[in-house]
Amino acid sequence: MAKKKKSKTLHELKEELIEEDLENLEESNGKVEESPDEVLENLEYTDGKERDPIDLIEEEESKYGVDVISPFKTGNKDVFKRKLASMDSVKMQALAVRVAARQYANPEEQRDELMRAFIDWCSTDGSSMLSSVNQAVKTHEDVWADIGASGPAQLKQILNQSPMSDLQAIAARLGFTPGYDRDKLIMHIKNTWQAEQR
Repeated sequence: MAKKKKSKTLHELKEELIEEDLENLEESNGKVEESPDEVLENLEYTDGKERDPIDLIEEEESKYGVDVISPFKTGNKDVFKRKLASMDSVKMQALAVRVAARQYANPEEQRDELMRAFIDWCSTDGSSMLSSVNQAVKTHEDVWADIGASGPAQLKQILNQSPMSDLQAIAARLGFTPGYDRDKLIMHIKNTWQAEQR
């Protein structure tokens, strides 16, 4: 009777990959420069796509909720142009209804009308939203300047040595609801810092 192979969990597969990386590193250098915890922290998710400046703007807008607040799902003209270029007639009609723009049967005329509506929205309603997003980014830059970490290892050390009240104050300045779980606060602060350093 053949034995059934046990399938590995995602966690077990990640551990194996990390161990392989560490073994390869030991063979090439003769010593290990990072602990397994540091290797895990420095892993980044990749999907094989090339990122251009417009993609980075979309990620920033997503982080600050512009894609949720804006009826156009963005506050950036270049991002909106890209979205318009990929929309079919049905999606453009639905967007026109959502933003109260004129509806045209001709896709080019509809695209032009949506662009006019977007520019109008940005000049009135969107300007206040975009300025609040820019202010949030500046506030975060102030937080990182106050912390004064030059790298992830130093940030981790500073956060681990900080009292709970300081961690809660940092979390509040970053827009999180400060809690009482020290490890969770440190994790949120580190993740935000890493996301903004890219």
